[in-house]
Amino acid sequence: MEWAICGMVRYECHGLENVPDEGPALFVGYHGTLPIDIYYVISKCILFKKRTLHVVGDKFVFKIPGWGKMCKVFCVTPGTVEDCVHNLKEGNLLIICPGGVREALFSNPVNYQVMWGKRLGFAKVVLGANVPVIPMFTENSRDSFRTPRWGRKIFRGLYERTRLPICPIYGGFPVKMITHLGRPITFPEDALAEDIKHVVKNKVADLIRQHQRLPGSIFRGMWQRIRPKYQASNDIPLLDGDATTSTNENGVNHEFDMTRAIGEVETIPLQRRQSSRESDHNGKLLDPCEEDDENDPELIDNDESIDRL
Repeated sequence: MEWAICGMVRYECHGLENVPDEGPALFVGYHGTLPIDIYYVISKCILFKKRTLHVVGDKFVFKIPGWGKMCKVFCVTPGTVEDCVHNLKEGNLLIICPGGVREALFSNPVNYQVMWGKRLGFAKVVLGANVPVIPMFTENSRDSFRTPRWGRKIFRGLYERTRLPICPIYGGFPVKMITHLGRPITFPEDALAEDIKHVVKNKVADLIRQHQRLPGSIFRGMWQRIRPKYQASNDIPLLDGDATTSTNENGVNHEFDMTRAIGEVETIPLQRRQSSRESDHNGKLLDPCEEDDENDPELIDNDESIDRL
């Protein structure tokens, strides 16, 4: 199994020491076009941590004839927030990619755009289960498989209307893939879901900035297989600040202390500083944390549906 995993993409997983030997934890990561990196992470945890990871999958997968039973065998669940909380309280490890199908098919491969919108399902799971969050990102995950630029708006519109993930995918390129697991983040019980989302999203974006060379390149990803790993040169500083203020449903301001949230990990700043970031061909600065969907009502999560892998 290990030989098969490393054979095609020479897969590596950094940060396995951050996975607890026992007890629950929630992995939250970026969704590549095809989440083959998730399968690799599961294999690594089984081989080296002797632990099985449960995965939240999109409900359409369970409608494919024969896939429902197979998904159950491989610990894939279409669970609601309550189901995920119950799963974690049983002591399991769980993976959620909040961007789901939308991020998988329509994220910009140039800047590895994080597309979480206003989804808060995973944050509600964190509050309900009171578990640490392990941020996760895999280098070149969007360069292994891609969706074509032509017709992207048409396929996006079709998905928004029908929820059918109909979009051509090409690839299978043998790019170097390295999964980075960040240090666990813990949150106080009185944290707001919006604050949890903000912290975790920025932490995942930080992993992209630190480890992914932008703009994304299929050729460069394949070249990394034979050339020693070089650091991503995205000169993007961490965000500044150590606290943010939110307003709860009663209109009362609630100050959320970032240093309380992250425990032993480094402080995650909040305000952005100007920097000499790399840009795309049009001169636009590349930032994986920027979204074009923040006001999209279709990205607003609810209590009945959890963010999908």
